Formats: sequence, structure tokens, C-alpha cells
Amino acid sequence: MKAIWTWESGLARHHLRVGARRILGVWHAPATDASPGFGHSCRVGHAMRAGRRRRFAGLWRRVWPGGTFGRAQGNAEWFHRQSPAVTAPLQRHRWNAHTITFLALFLGFGVQPAVSQGTPGAGVEPGEGLRVYVMTMGPGEFIWERFGHNAIRVRDEARGTDIAYNYGMFSFEQEDFVLRFIRGNMDYWMEGFDTGLTANAYISTGRAVWMQELNLTPAERLELQQFLEWNSLPENRFYRYDYYLDNCSTRVRDAIDRVLGGQIREQTAELPSGQTFRDHTRMLTADDPLVYAGLMAGLGEPVDREISVWEEMFLPMQVREHFQSLTIAGPGGERVPLVLAEETIYRGDSPIDESLPPARIPFYLAAGVVIGGLLWVSGASVRRQKAARVAFTVVGTAWAVIAGTLGVVLLGLWLFTDHVTSYRNENLFFLSPLLVPLIGLIPAAAGRGIRARPLAFQLSVAVAAISLLGLVLKLLPALDQWNGEMIALALPINLGLVLGLWRIRTERDDVVDRAFGGLLTVVDDRG
Repeated sequence: MKAIWTWESGLARHHLRVGARRILGVWHAPATDASPGFGHSCRVGHAMRAGRRRRFAGLWRRVWPGGTFGRAQGNAEWFHRQSPAVTAPLQRHRWNAHTITFLALFLGFGVQPAVSQGTPGAGVEPGEGLRVYVMTMGPGEFIWERFGHNAIRVRDEARGTDIAYNYGMFSFEQEDFVLRFIRGNMDYWMEGFDTGLTANAYISTGRAVWMQELNLTPAERLELQQFLEWNSLPENRFYRYDYYLDNCSTRVRDAIDRVLGGQIREQTAELPSGQTFRDHTRMLTADDPLVYAGLMAGLGEPVDREISVWEEMFLPMQVREHFQSLTIAGPGGERVPLVLAEETIYRGDSPIDESLPPARIPFYLAAGVVIGGLLWVSGASVRRQKAARVAFTVVGTAWAVIAGTLGVVLLGLWLFTDHVTSYRNENLFFLSPLLVPLIGLIPAAAGRGIRARPLAFQLSVAVAAISLLGLVLKLLPALDQWNGEMIALALPINLGLVLGLWRIRTERDDVVDRAFGGLLTVVDDRG
């Protein structure tokens, strides 16, 4: 079994390969002399609306021996499979041969009749028959689709090809994949695919698709095509991936900026965006509370500086937005728009909300106070009420497991990996690795483990003291990480834990004193 993933600005969408190859929703089995290969054109969606699963008739592409997938080369034949092909959860559309035909025609908007590129001697400028587009796919429903995706489309009328170059590919079969993923040393690659099939893969899941034709000269179009073809060669296609600084979207931006002589960078590198990397992450994950909380805990101080418009284009949607307002030097030196025309291929099933969500500090604070208060109150009744003992043990141990494990992970990301976005994470003040020993000490302290109580109490005091120190240090300008939500949640719980363990310890001493005091009274009476 082989697995191939496509990465969309920091979040992965996996495709499994079983004796065949699936790329961007297209299955392709290599053809043999004995039996031709087949490629299924519809992406098997991950989503399922209203719990329904639908069967759909597939569009099959038959590639004869010697044919090349995704190119207008070889002897390729299209036909429609009449019987249902597979069972797959779709969103709301059925994409069949008629849809593909419409899509293929629609994708040719704004294209002049085919003109041979010819040669300079023939009076036709090289690159005249090329059209270049930025292809932007909007965010999807699932976490790996939240940040959107993009590609560079090159339509070559002379060759009869229409290729979308995608910089978001990686494979599980890479050497030491798991170890490299943990360390943050992931290698991704670029590859070109048929534009119609690529667009259909996203439309079939309800995601928006836009095409922006770039206002490049024939020479610039030709240079970009040659660069992309060179970049897609096996020896040139790989690059070291970075979530924010070097991803599939920044590669699209950089390739276009390269043929423009740095004009995009010149206009945007010093222009403030008014946002941070964390702001954009919050915008795009706000409707998923668990993912939101995990990312806010795991991202450190490096993502909280204001970024430039150039850096903001790590997001495909920002590339599309900023490209609309940029200008470049025209053939005569005049300023002309970078985008010649934009077309909405599909608007998507849901609106895209890119507004900054309100801080959730009140909600996190309320949760922290309730949990911390429960630990304090239940700790006071551990020796008298079984329900209190169970509540303190379960809640306290659960917090130690969650917060302690997160603390170990955050510390490891900082010290032992190349995940630079997790460096200098101030959440370590509140999600302390010192909570890990309390996973075993809390149940013992709440039960009959008399010797465990002093150590559990001392560790909880250390955790609470570090949390209070972290709160005080937030007054310093050097500690400017945006982590108010984590403070609001963790600090009350850490304080409640130390108060609960203190009540358990002092209550036990009172019980012992009363017991021995009563025994001495009996002895005195008998004497």
C-alpha cells in the first residue's frame, strides 16, 4: 500500500493508493500491454451531508500503452461508464460526463483561438500561444482544507495542453517519514496535472474555484512555463516545507515574482498587513473548538509578530486578493494590472468568513474557574464523601494528563525539532511538564496514600507558582505572545488543584489529631 498526500497551506488531505495512484482525486493505474489503465475522474469525497451516502456513475479515462496521464499525448479515449462505479460520500453534486464537458469548455474562458507559437523567424513572438492563470481553491469543510489551496495553470494552445502545477505533494513512502514529520523536516514536491480534473476534484466537494489570468508578456509566459517544467523534473521538484514561510502558496507567489523580476516582492515586502500568522490561523479554525484550542496552545511567540503583505500570501486566498490590486510594468514602461481577468468557476457551497473572531477569554475563564473550583471544593470533602473523592481523582488526573502531556510536547517541539513556530512558547508557564508525576500522585493522595500527599502538594505548589510567575511576566514587553485564552483556562485550574491537595492534607491531619486525642482521653479516664 502506498499513500500520497496533498498539503494545503499547512494541513494535509490524504489519498490512499492501493495498486494504483490517486493524485488530487484522480486515480491512475499504469497501463500495461495486457490491460490498459484506467483513471477515475471524480474525487471520492470525505464529507457526507445529512448522513447520506450516494452512488455515482464515474467518468473513466482509458489510457492506452504509451499514453501520458494529464497530457494531450498518446492515444487517450474518454467514455462514460453507465453502471454505478463506486460508493462515496458526496456533498451535494453528481459529477458525470456532462459536467466534465461543461467544465472543460468553461475553463477555456477568455482564450483566443489557438495560435501556433511558431518561431521568431515566422513573425510570431515566442510565448504568444500561452495563457497563464493563478488557480485558487477556497477553504473546505475539513481541517486539512481550511487554509485553501492554489496552483499555477499554464494553457499551451500550440501543444494542446492545459496543466495545473501543484506545489503541495508529499508521500508517506519518503525515507524516515514519521521521524521527519515529528522533527519538522518535511520534503514536499511539485507536479503538474490536468487542469479540468484538478478543478473538478475541488468542485465535487463543494469548494470554490477561481481563475485569474495574469497580464504577462509572451516572453514572461514562456519563461514561467520553462521554469515550471524544469521545476517539475524529479531532480528539481523537492523542497523543504515550512507551514508559514515556504509552502504551496508561497511557491506559487515566488515563481510568478521570479519572471517579473521581483516586482511583487518590491511592492509588498515592506507593506504591513495589520495581521499576524496567529490571526489568520484563528480566522480559519475558529469554528472548530478543539482544533482552535490545540493550535493556540502549540503555536509559540514567533507567530505573533505583524507580518507584511508579502508574508501574508502564505495563504492562497491572500494571493488571490493581493494580486487583484498589484500593478506591474507594461511593455512600454506604463503601470498595468497584474491580473488581466478573473473568473469564478464555482462559488462554493458555503460563504468564506475571513473576519477575526472575538477573543474567547470569557469562555475559557469560566471553564477554568468551574474546574478549579470543583477541585478545591471536592478536595475539602475527600475523606468524608466518596463522590468528592471520585470527582477530585477523575478531574485532577484528567487535567494532569492533558496539561502535563501538552507541556512535554511543547518543550520537546522547542528543544528538539525544527518547528520554529513552536519555539519560545509561553504556554509552558501554564501547561507544565511538572504535572506529569501528578498523574499517579493525585489518585494516591485522594485515597490511602499518606506518603504521596506531601509530594503531590509540593508539586502542585510548584506548578501554581510557575503559572503565577508567567502571569506577572506578561507585563514585560518581551513576553508578547497572544495566549490570554490559555492563561484564563489553565491558571484557575492549577490554583484549584493546589488548594484541593492542601485541603486533603490538612483534613487528614485533623482526622489523625482527633483520633489520637480521643484515644488519649480514654486512657486518662481509665487511669
